[in-house]
Amino acid sequence: MGSEKITWQFTGNKHQKTDQLPAIGETLRFTGEIIPRRNSFELLPTPHQAMEHQAVHWGHGTLLHMMRWDRHVSTGKGGGVYSEITGLAAIDAEELLKRFAVDQVMSVSHLWGVSMPEPVLDYLAAPESDKLEKAESAFLPVYIEFFHPGSDSRTKSPAAAAWTATSAIFLHNPQSAERATVWASRAMGLATETDDAAVVRTATAIWTDAMTEFDRRVYDAFRVKENGDV
Repeated sequence: MGSEKITWQFTGNKHQKTDQLPAIGETLRFTGEIIPRRNSFELLPTPHQAMEHQAVHWGHGTLLHMMRWDRHVSTGKGGGVYSEITGLAAIDAEELLKRFAVDQVMSVSHLWGVSMPEPVLDYLAAPESDKLEKAESAFLPVYIEFFHPGSDSRTKSPAAAAWTATSAIFLHNPQSAERATVWASRAMGLATETDDAAVVRTATAIWTDAMTEFDRRVYDAFRVKENGDV
């Protein structure tokens, strides 16, 4: 899985330029001139980059594909696209994404500053789908109150960032996991540093470690699938 020719993609709605992906062992090719963003695919060499890409484009799909790419074309600044992909394996990463988002929130739960409603705590303890709606209903009023103009909360406070990270669990995945990580990292940066530059450095380092952990979990999940244990 460490091959430089591996690329990752979340699907569930549309796969960038086409709603069709190669089946495992099948190859999909674009022919003719490769035109970035028109008849080619973006290179996403790690699972966390695929998660970010899906989140930025508001994609809700949780099926994660591992593919081998070929016919690479550089787009400058370290970027690139490819016009040939071969399906290698795929997993439904919904539970993995959900668990990862919850773990990010729990890593900053000590920064909340006030008690979280019981249904939210129940969901964070065991993130099951049938608990989500009740947790969201309980969370929304206290979230609004926390950020009420008359409250003591401030946008740049560790508590505010931690609450924003918590709110991410109610988004669709993969955006939920991506947003929870960004805001949890910022919360820790704000909690440990004083000047803005140091906050950014610390938050970036924490985010990088979190993305490394996300990739590790994905690689482990694919190894389990390869070994026939699922």
